[in-house]
Amino acid sequence: MLVDFTVANYRSFNQPQTFSMIADSTDELPDNLIKIHDDLFLLRSAAIYGANASGKSNLLKAMDDFASLIVRSADSSRIDRPIREYQPFLFNAAQATKPTHFEIRVVSEETIYRYGVEFTGKKVVGEWLYQKAGKKKEQILFERENQTFQLGQLFKAEGSPLQDKVRENALFLSVCAQFKGEISTKTYFSILCHFISEISVGKGFFRNANAEKIHSRPEFKQSIVALLKSCDIHIADLLAEPKSEAQKKSEFLDPDKPANNYLLVHTLHDNSGQQVGQRSLPLEEESEGTQRLFDLGLLFESHKFFFKSFLVDELDDSLHPLLQENLVRLFHERQREPKQLIFTTHSTEILTNKLFRRDQIWFTEKDELGATELYSLLEIKGVRKDLSYGKNYLLGRFGAIPKVTPFEPSDG
Repeated sequence: MLVDFTVANYRSFNQPQTFSMIADSTDELPDNLIKIHDDLFLLRSAAIYGANASGKSNLLKAMDDFASLIVRSADSSRIDRPIREYQPFLFNAAQATKPTHFEIRVVSEETIYRYGVEFTGKKVVGEWLYQKAGKKKEQILFERENQTFQLGQLFKAEGSPLQDKVRENALFLSVCAQFKGEISTKTYFSILCHFISEISVGKGFFRNANAEKIHSRPEFKQSIVALLKSCDIHIADLLAEPKSEAQKKSEFLDPDKPANNYLLVHTLHDNSGQQVGQRSLPLEEESEGTQRLFDLGLLFESHKFFFKSFLVDELDDSLHPLLQENLVRLFHERQREPKQLIFTTHSTEILTNKLFRRDQIWFTEKDELGATELYSLLEIKGVRKDLSYGKNYLLGRFGAIPKVTPFEPSDG
């Protein structure tokens, strides 16, 4: 489970901003919580609101790029290449060459791992890993400053032989995990299993990667069908046609181009309303909303046994507010499958105290220098839990709305 994430000097983020999934002690909506132990409860979902270009998507991109950095860091093909995840805040001349800062805390089997990195386009200038088991004090596993390493007692056995093998543009954690170090491998996967994002994985990849699963695993197919039906999409079945060699070649050359191999089966009726047969339509001929639900179903269902946190940018894209609410409730109500949904949206219809606690609602707003500031509804003084959140948000009480001015077209 994701505990919190901190980002600084990345895209629209200048100074450090922390996004937290730690639940406050308020008694609101207890079903929206995941109990880790008596002193730690985490949120099942978080909704991020803000004006266009305020930094909502950049928060999800930061998490996604952090995971990408960890996965690709030890790749030998990156030896002489710049660190592509380095995208510093550009509206302050002093920040343009300073390191980007990422830090995450995740919990796995009641152990909290705190892992962070600071890097430029050329090298890693700082890296650290700590662990906190249960209610014990936090312990150092390693700290790194440029190419100088300090190893904690628990990490010396697997870390000491590898210090000299770490390139200046590679992560120590990734290298140790590549050599199958026990702690580093566990930490590596504990962090990575917290992010599956539709940002980096295009719909074409998801559709192509799951076609065979739909075709050969009835229980997986039924999960997708059940999700669509729960959202009032009237289908009788879902089919995945076997791919031709031409399709496979097309997918290899362009993994983001979805192969036209999914069919949604609809029931045919006569004039009296009696069922008289079925008709199949290619997925691409269905509405944008149906396709969006299908792709979200693939995202949620195909990775539910591995990934813990699902990142969705613009949940309201092509979806009715009631369908958005339905998807959020899936995460709140699956008590035996503790997962987290973190999403951005502009939909104020779902911004209610019936669906969200105050600590689940987050806002992004740019300051006068163009930098994103991140804060939760719970941090705003005077906001009662019985308030109409959506109405007051649009009235500007919480900030994070566009400052609209009259438009006067030029005479030219």
